[in-house]
Amino acid sequence: MRSASANFSFLAEYDPALTRLGDLAELYSVSDPDTALLQLRQFGAILLRRVASSGGVAPGPDDSQIALVDALSGKGVLPGEIAELFRLLVEDGDEVGRGPGGGAGGVVRRLVAARELGTWYHRTCARAGAAPAAAERDGGRPRRDDSRG
Repeated sequence: MRSASANFSFLAEYDPALTRLGDLAELYSVSDPDTALLQLRQFGAILLRRVASSGGVAPGPDDSQIALVDALSGKGVLPGEIAELFRLLVEDGDEVGRGPGGGAGGVVRRLVAARELGTWYHRTCARAGAAPAAAERDGGRPRRDDSRG
C-alpha cells in the first residue's frame, strides 16, 4: 500500500506496517472510529516493541502494553511525556466512541499522539542507531567512540 498521507510515510523506512496503520487510522478516523482506534493501538504496540528492543528491554509473553510502557519508563528509556503518549495509544480506549471527547475527536487525539511518537522515534531511536535514552541525551546524534585514542 502506498502511503496516502505524509503524516506517517517517513516511518516506512523503519517498518512499513507503521505507515500502513497510521494511514488506515487517518482514513477511518471519522467514518469508523472503532476501526481507527484498533489501527492506532496496533501502531502503538509495534512502535513500543521496537523501542523496547532498541532500549534493551525484552517484554515477557504475558506483559501488557501498559506494563511495557511502565518498564521502559522506569528504566529511563521513555521520557515522561512520551510514556504518556504511548499510554494514550495502547490503553483500552472504550471511551473513544462514547461521552465527551469520544468519537472522532478521541481518535484525532490519538492520531496526533501517534504522529508525535513516530517523530520522536525517528529523531531519537531509529536515526541515532542508539537506545532512546542515549539518543535523547546526545541530542539525537550517535555517540563517537573515544576509546580508539
